[in-house]
Amino acid sequence: MNNDLPVKSIKELIALLKSQPGQIDYASAGNGTGQHLAPELFKMMTGTEMRHVPYRGAQPAYQDVISGRVPVFFDNMSTAMSLANGGKVRALAITSKKRSALMPELPTVEEAGVPGYEYYTWFGLWAPKSTPQPVVEKLYAEVQKALADSTVQQRIADGAGEPSHMARKDIEPFVRAEMAKWAEVVKLAGIKVE
Repeated sequence: MNNDLPVKSIKELIALLKSQPGQIDYASAGNGTGQHLAPELFKMMTGTEMRHVPYRGAQPAYQDVISGRVPVFFDNMSTAMSLANGGKVRALAITSKKRSALMPELPTVEEAGVPGYEYYTWFGLWAPKSTPQPVVEKLYAEVQKALADSTVQQRIADGAGEPSHMARKDIEPFVRAEMAKWAEVVKLAGIKVE
């Protein structure tokens, strides 16, 4: 968030938003992006209102956040971390379920006062449904092997990511739950991608 916004915590942000409903803007990298969905979920879970200001990418959004034209931005660690560490923006919390090893001093949004809040970007490797099971098993084993490699782990960390392991049996239920969660946010927020 912009350094001049008079808040230093999630609780203070919620209080400010409740004292000025719909008067504070938040930037996104465009309609339907993660930077749009994360604050919409935050609004729903905190009973607050902010106005959405969509940009064509994170870079122009950050220009206006840094200058103070738009004070709030929920963004990925890869960009936010370097700008926060450089003093250009203020980071209040991490949106994932657990603290990040990259900025361990920051609480999660849940720890900071919004029970159950969670937003993070995840990636998966997919194959066509008709892929033979032995090929799927081999792909899965090779991905797990790669994720255990220290060089791969460092590359992921350099991009502000954290490698994770998910058992194959948990992937489909996880994806279904994510789709349902974000479909509900899109529906309730009336989000339309133009």
